[in-house]
Amino acid sequence: MKTHEEGSFAVMAAIRSPNFLLLIQNILDPSLFWKFIGETSKVGELPLHTLVRGVWEEGGLCIRAVYDELGVITDIGDSSLWVSSVRPPITLHNFLTGNFYEQYFYQIKMPDERLLDLSGKRFDGADKDELFETRAFPIRDVSYMKDFLPHHLSLFSELLRTA
Repeated sequence: MKTHEEGSFAVMAAIRSPNFLLLIQNILDPSLFWKFIGETSKVGELPLHTLVRGVWEEGGLCIRAVYDELGVITDIGDSSLWVSSVRPPITLHNFLTGNFYEQYFYQIKMPDERLLDLSGKRFDGADKDELFETRAFPIRDVSYMKDFLPHHLSLFSELLRTA
């Protein structure tokens, strides 16, 4: 796996339960789309580090990670969570910067009750123009949402194929 020093990457996270999907919305963004949690790497991070940081900063989910002596995450120390990759990383092009980056897409499965506890919360983002709100949506309704970020629909389709 590459660290940010070797090549930049982004991590997308779908937090789900058997019946719900947790989405976020930046309430300071005038577009007001609901979307998956997404975070770009910081210098020296590996994808799982970015995932753990991103779901905390944008969704309020604290993942107890187990680290080895080199600081690499070796396990998730929470038996009620199941973290897995939805698909292998893909290379994408950022048309604004002209740079290429890798995108990782993970799912975090948990019981309905735990996911619903995360719903309806607000978190300050890392940037001053970010204030995230979380909401649990029934999985069966997400593909019909008019205010779901359009380019996340393909990610949602990929997620459904892993269920």
